[in-house]
Amino acid sequence: MSVLTLTLIAAAAAGVGVAASARTGWTTNPPALRTPPATTRVVCRRDTKRARIGGRIRCLRVGQPCDPRFNTTKPSYRRYGFFCSSRASNEPATLFRIAQPGTAPSECAGIGPTPASTPPGLQNEWVGDSPFWLGPYLRRDPGTSVWRYTTNLPLKGSDGWAVKFVWLLARTITNPVRLSITDLASGRPLSITIVGTYTERSAAPLLDPGRPSHPDVPDKPSTHEWGSYVVFPRASCYRLDAQWPQGFWSLVFSFGR
Repeated sequence: MSVLTLTLIAAAAAGVGVAASARTGWTTNPPALRTPPATTRVVCRRDTKRARIGGRIRCLRVGQPCDPRFNTTKPSYRRYGFFCSSRASNEPATLFRIAQPGTAPSECAGIGPTPASTPPGLQNEWVGDSPFWLGPYLRRDPGTSVWRYTTNLPLKGSDGWAVKFVWLLARTITNPVRLSITDLASGRPLSITIVGTYTERSAAPLLDPGRPSHPDVPDKPSTHEWGSYVVFPRASCYRLDAQWPQGFWSLVFSFGR
């Protein structure tokens, strides 16, 4: 019997745990026999929010894929200041932060009243005048072009707040109309996503009369229609421009809460 074996037997009889030399690799407490911790702690990065949802710990961040079922569970995404949604029916559901934009500026260079008129075949006033109109899903202050984001569930993505816009073009215009919305403070154009029968994301999309994203219908025989959403990165002053071969239309407006 070797000296090492006799040493181990003697130590065991004395109740002392002895590990063999590093050269042999033996141990009296191998990993398989160690007691695991009661719980495994999930460590979230600084740019995420640690949350317990659906029976497990999750690290939440804006833009990550999500499950809309957890909007109403207890606890839910909303408890941690998030909401699972999508900006269009053909886009995947992702997490948005529940947050309001800043206050809409009360003054912008070149701002004035919002022009409004009733397109042919419709009953309500829209922003604009023949041959071009738009319907922003924003509350407009009377007397000035301050447009306020007043939704009951304000959702901010990684790029800002998406607002639904519907565009109308008189059928007397046969050439495409080029759109753009510019942040006057930074000079940067905003992202406009045309949605409906097709999807096009651009800083300067075309409204082609031969390709409306909302199908032409008999009760609107005088106009073409496009659905879209516009992403506003912050409360600021903006300028909307629409150009076509026969003319153009421009408007300065303020956006915010």
